[in-house]
Amino acid sequence: MTAKSGGTKRGSGRPPTGTTSVRDALLRSGATHFSQYGYAGASTRSILADAEATAPALYHHFGNKTGLYIAVAATGQEHVLDTLTSAIADKVTIADRVAALLEAATQLRREHPNIAKYLNVIQQDVARHPDLDELLIYQTRFDSLWQHVTDDVAPIPGLALGLRAVVEGLLAVGGAHVQPDEITSAAEALQQITHGGLEALQGSGPSAIE
Repeated sequence: MTAKSGGTKRGSGRPPTGTTSVRDALLRSGATHFSQYGYAGASTRSILADAEATAPALYHHFGNKTGLYIAVAATGQEHVLDTLTSAIADKVTIADRVAALLEAATQLRREHPNIAKYLNVIQQDVARHPDLDELLIYQTRFDSLWQHVTDDVAPIPGLALGLRAVVEGLLAVGGAHVQPDEITSAAEALQQITHGGLEALQGSGPSAIE
């Protein structure tokens, strides 16, 4: 096609080329700044500078800083939920489900060493800023996921929360300072405990007590 539509003007904030890459760049930059500084502390100007994007591009894709934050937070939480949900989709027993969740947690840690820190930042921001209320749905979805892990076993008060503490603790412990191989070893140890219990470890090594 060689014809040109001379004099045609594009709407403000609608980049003619690379719109997908600009949107992705804004999401990446937003994730970096929001995870480090939170919703209130992150600078829109710095986000735009790192994304090499303009204010009209931000307005076109996300409306404003709030819209960008919600998109970034939703993307991150959807990824975590999808990873954990897929991990237990075909698991029949609670032991197998917990073992699969521990393995999924190691996968998430390898991909995103600071994922737990960012999820915590999101949780705090949502609690503090009413304009982020639409993200509250993710708290309900995470609660439902963990309830599903335990919904076919004898009711034990606090079981779902306790298991959640173990898996999310694996996501968080040590932050980026802990090496991936160490997290893998920790997950394998927890999987062993999940299937055999702590008592099964008794006598398997030298006692620390003389």
